Amino acid sequence: MNEDITKGKKFRYRRLWAVLVVIMCLVSITPLIFLTFFNLYQYEDVFTAELTQQVTSRLSNTKQALQFFIDERIAAITFLINSKSFEELSNNKNLTTVLSQLKKSFEGFIDLGLIDSEGNHRSYAGPYELYEKNYSDQQWFHEVKLHGLHVSDVFMG
Repeated sequence: MNEDITKGKKFRYRRLWAVLVVIMCLVSITPLIFLTFFNLYQYEDVFTAELTQQVTSRLSNTKQALQFFIDERIAAITFLINSKSFEELSNNKNLTTVLSQLKKSFEGFIDLGLIDSEGNHRSYAGPYELYEKNYSDQQWFHEVKLHGLHVSDVFMG
């Protein structure tokens, strides 16, 4: 009987030891698991915010660069309109000279054309066959008549 009591005590101590080991593991591992998921959530938020900020910054810089490029070309065309008469620009030879000068000073000019108030292509300097075209039915032509300026997508004749 004494042996049964000793076995019972050993069994209880082993069981108590196993329960304590499990409790200690849970007490030490549970905060680690909790902090791991919390840090993962925080990392995702920070990573997403940083990535969004970088994309937004690059997009804003690109937009500003494109706007500067367009504004510079608009200023060059505005200067050209104010410095030359309609008759001078109606002459294809003069318009070819003006286009050549624009190409030397600014990148991005491919051709140059003069369109009258009825939408007729009066003169043209460039690689395309755009003589005697009429643009009176084009949306961009009406925008120009209303606002004096319209920046559009590339328009092929």
